[in-house]
Amino acid sequence: MRSIGVLFLLVCLVAAQDGGRDTGKEGKPVLFVRWQRLPETGVIYRACWSALEPYFGVLSRKRILDVDADPERGRSLLAAEKGAALVVAFDAESAKLVKDQLPNAALVLVGADQQALVPAQADRELLLRLMRLLKPKLRRVALFGDPSKLRDVTVKRCTKPAEMKDCDVVWIAEGAHIGARELRKYADKLGLPLVSTHPATKRGLAALHVRPDAAAVGRRTASVVLRHLRDAAPLKPQKNVRRSVVALDLGAADAAGCRVSLRLLARADTIGRTR
Repeated sequence: MRSIGVLFLLVCLVAAQDGGRDTGKEGKPVLFVRWQRLPETGVIYRACWSALEPYFGVLSRKRILDVDADPERGRSLLAAEKGAALVVAFDAESAKLVKDQLPNAALVLVGADQQALVPAQADRELLLRLMRLLKPKLRRVALFGDPSKLRDVTVKRCTKPAEMKDCDVVWIAEGAHIGARELRKYADKLGLPLVSTHPATKRGLAALHVRPDAAAVGRRTASVVLRHLRDAAPLKPQKNVRRSVVALDLGAADAAGCRVSLRLLARADTIGRTR
């Protein structure tokens, strides 16, 4: 009798780990798609998945589709998902594929893209405060990425490393098409700290990496999905989440000749030291 009870518990545990009763077929199917595999989008996805779990029957969740930067693969994967009622796309590239392949499905774009319905963009006021803690005499910032402003600071938009020589800080923003590793080589030679708000920047390359809390973005996404599918609420742009995650790398700061203050150390959520 005890063995039967243990077996029952194991079956329940496996079912719970796979989303309980949710088979991805009941209710209105919700599909998740991303162009490339990033840790941040993984956290957003899992937080959204968990938040939607209690609403089985109203909707059903389908596992994430990874396009892996291959349009043909993306079209093939989406061809089998014609029944999707709503698609959560984590980047503009996958959103474009969804529009082409699943034109009848509602689309929720989540992420750093300026057109995102659920934005995941670093808070600019916080970013400026952190930059000033890192570089107290901050006057001029070299920006690589989408156009952006910082209050009372000159932001110089750059496309080549040579253009950042007369700046105090190098900022890799959302939408940048140049890698942090490449910029770091030039920045270290010039004694300029690298600050990133780009979701794909790997930890340790930038002295500071500032991003909105991914789990909070996931829960915000879940609320948008639920209101639309359950309450027929129209899809409309959301405000950026207020909670931010700040990663400080002492090795990267040292390489740029920056002395890290106690105030900056106190504000960091994670602290590392790379060589």
